Amino acid sequence: MYSEEKRLRARRIAMREFEFGGRVEGKNIRECFRQKDYDNICNYLKNPISNGLWMFKGTYLGNNEGVTQYIINELKSVNNITDVLNNIKDKIYDVDVKLLMEKGANTDIILKEIIKNKVTFITRVFSYMMYDTEEDQKRFLRTISNDRELIELINRENFKKNYSDALEYYKNYIFIYNYDLGVGDNYLSMLKNGVISYKGDEIDKENEMQKNIQIIALEPEPLEELIIFMQKIGKISNYKLYPIYSPEENVFNPYFTFLEYGYPYFIEKGKILDLVEQCVSIFKSDNFPYCITTIGIALEEQLTQIYETLFREKCPPGNTIGETYDLIENELKKKILPDEPEKLIDADELYGKINTLIKNKNGSSDYEEQLKIMRDIITLGKENNKIILSKIKSITKKDELPSIFPKYIKEGLTETIKYRNAISHKSRIPIGDFETIKSIYGLIILILWWVNEINNLDWKKDTNEILLQLLKRNTPKIIDLKI
Repeated sequence: MYSEEKRLRARRIAMREFEFGGRVEGKNIRECFRQKDYDNICNYLKNPISNGLWMFKGTYLGNNEGVTQYIINELKSVNNITDVLNNIKDKIYDVDVKLLMEKGANTDIILKEIIKNKVTFITRVFSYMMYDTEEDQKRFLRTISNDRELIELINRENFKKNYSDALEYYKNYIFIYNYDLGVGDNYLSMLKNGVISYKGDEIDKENEMQKNIQIIALEPEPLEELIIFMQKIGKISNYKLYPIYSPEENVFNPYFTFLEYGYPYFIEKGKILDLVEQCVSIFKSDNFPYCITTIGIALEEQLTQIYETLFREKCPPGNTIGETYDLIENELKKKILPDEPEKLIDADELYGKINTLIKNKNGSSDYEEQLKIMRDIITLGKENNKIILSKIKSITKKDELPSIFPKYIKEGLTETIKYRNAISHKSRIPIGDFETIKSIYGLIILILWWVNEINNLDWKKDTNEILLQLLKRNTPKIIDLKI
């Protein structure tokens, strides 16, 4: 869908490291995405409802179950485990663990709190087991900051013997070489066959040692493979996997999550990219009104760029989003659409005269026949005019005016403008995360549409021909109108 050059450009975007989501020696997950991952993300950003989501819900079993229990027992058996824990005390950021260590809790309790049902700890153990050479092992351990001292204490031979089947499956369906697979709320993580996003967890009400987890993806395969892996290591029960196409709030819920990882892939470096990056950051801080205001600024910039590219002249400054949109449509009408048709000549008078001549019957029979034919011609013309006027009316309804913008773009812009105006005029319309998501959606679909048009239009043609191409493609009824 997009060029390799743009994918590489996305890699070069300077971004902070993510604690979760996976990375390789300081590189975040976005730098490891494949073409397929980006295409899936862009398709979702363009039309979440049509693409939908896949949801995996299940019970993640506690520290006394499956592979977690095995790892804790392994670590407890290490002779110098107490010294190791004391040495990594300053590296531990979990407040609960620090308090336990300060209170002198026993090793078993501290280890359970460190691992604490963390999916990331388990995936790191399995990834570590994938590397056979000491050099590869050290390189992988450099990518993880908090768990490496404990992970390298696990007896590799014993672990491989006890979990040979799970390791083989992990290698074939989960593992990516030189990639640290981590999972965290609202971050993307990459599996061999797709991208997933951990949507949070809550302690099971019936058993506080386990938790209920939710993970989403844009396709079912990576979730199916993750479920099988978790079954093999004894960490999942009571699970279900299902698609989500409704309600709208649920389908749009992870929009900013996917946008955060995808936008440098299709937005050129410049003002709009900087504004979208700001929007993502502001959204995370829950400052939704300010986020929508920033979205509005980005939308104004995008419409201005569209105007100046299509009409080869500077866009008049100081306009609102709606005014800039109207400028584009009005300029289109001037250049492409014909002037309002003159009033049709009334043929009734001519029709009457012919009828009078026929009634007089002063001429020959041939002459009479000619008059009848002339009358029929005029009758046909009148009927055709009715059909033509009917067609004109059918395509000039307010919501179907000829436009270079497809219907879904106009609907998205309308919604974004509505929420932007609500902020500007301090209206009583409630503004929360969903309204902010729908606002950025209106901006992103416009950007994606324009990127596609830039790539597909023949820019060697003159302005009017380019506008006509856009008009015919995005107002289909225009094509059928033959006058």
